[in-house]
Amino acid sequence: MKESIKGYWDAIESAEQELNKENKEYMGKLKGYMLVSSIFLNGDDELTAQLYNMYLDVLEGQRNGLTAKEYFGDEPRTMADELLKNLPPMTVKKGLHFGLMMGGIYLAIQFLAEFAAEGQIRLNFASIFGILFLAVGLPIIAFQLLKSVIYQTVKWKIWATYLLYPILAIIVFAFNLWAVDHAPSIPLSLYWSGLLGCLVVLVTAYYHKEVLVRYVFLPVFLFYLISGFAQVYVKSQGISGDFWNKLFPVGVLFVGAAIFLIGTLFILFSTKKTRGRKGRSRASDFS
Repeated sequence: MKESIKGYWDAIESAEQELNKENKEYMGKLKGYMLVSSIFLNGDDELTAQLYNMYLDVLEGQRNGLTAKEYFGDEPRTMADELLKNLPPMTVKKGLHFGLMMGGIYLAIQFLAEFAAEGQIRLNFASIFGILFLAVGLPIIAFQLLKSVIYQTVKWKIWATYLLYPILAIIVFAFNLWAVDHAPSIPLSLYWSGLLGCLVVLVTAYYHKEVLVRYVFLPVFLFYLISGFAQVYVKSQGISGDFWNKLFPVGVLFVGAAIFLIGTLFILFSTKKTRGRKGRSRASDFS
């Protein structure tokens, strides 16, 4: 995230703390609707600056005795849609990059987890299709569902919308599990499996400047890669037994999950500390 956008978000959070309950609820919904609606638009800087100015306007209006509803009107959704029309659509390049990143993460996890557990990767194209839909299709559906429910007031429609996503996710997961066991697959040799595993880690390492990659995905992927080569060595030497066939694969998955959790918590706590230390100063910079 660019420093200017970080500064705006820190200032927005600071302004939120000064809003009363009614205004905070109004602006929270408006902010959420605009962010979800702009996922597939291009113009993060313009949107963030726009939201920042809107928060400043509401804060100023609150000081003069006006509510956010009185300031912006009782049709915030219509107003937001009009404002979003000024943002350019997502470029084809950005759309492809988004799709490849999301799909690549899911495929990388599956390939390396399989390599870590068995020392071999199988190309199951039905399963790959399911994973790509899980990575790209479901998030698109989720954003649309979330967008439709933000200003929904009928409770049964809200609950039905919230339940629809997990139902779709379960269906896709079930299809993927079925495909793994029943759809035709192409087992790669130990050599090509190791080469593909190394390629996945190298591509991931290319994005090491991203915090999530550096502290979460890359450590997990490296652990899976090392575990996979351990399995390759075991198979090449003809070593067998319950430890390598049962306990080791299960242990690898648990340790990988633990590394993922530790990295995620580290990012969350370090980000919280940084925001707490710099939030006020950034807010003053944009006043």
